Amino acid sequence: IELCELQHKSGRHFMFEQPQSSRAWSLNVVVKMAYCHGVAKTTFHQCMYGLEARDKQGTAPAYKPTSVLTHHPALMEELQVRCDGAHRHAQLIGKSACSKAACYPPGLCTAVVKGIHVIRKSLEELDSARRMIR
Repeated sequence: IELCELQHKSGRHFMFEQPQSSRAWSLNVVVKMAYCHGVAKTTFHQCMYGLEARDKQGTAPAYKPTSVLTHHPALMEELQVRCDGAHRHAQLIGKSACSKAACYPPGLCTAVVKGIHVIRKSLEELDSARRMIR
């Protein structure tokens, strides 16, 4: 959160991510950050980004609701897909399954990179406009 605060105060971008059930969301510093100008919390389900787990029935998507604090609309837009209910879920049970689920699935990485590309493009356009004005 200290890094998020520094980024926010400096006009730069940040992303703070934790499982939706994490106690971090109730910490005063996190709640305070969520109320900063332009900051929003969005929630998504990692099953929709390719997170999988293995259970007795085999491999299946793992639900894992996750929340993010950010202040850039492109990241908020990319990180809000919720489960459509079109598949069964494998439970994340045991240390091994939870450790594996701590790694972002490729679809989530792609979504974050897509948001970053939008941010980068808007910064390049802003920089170009400033050069034209000068």
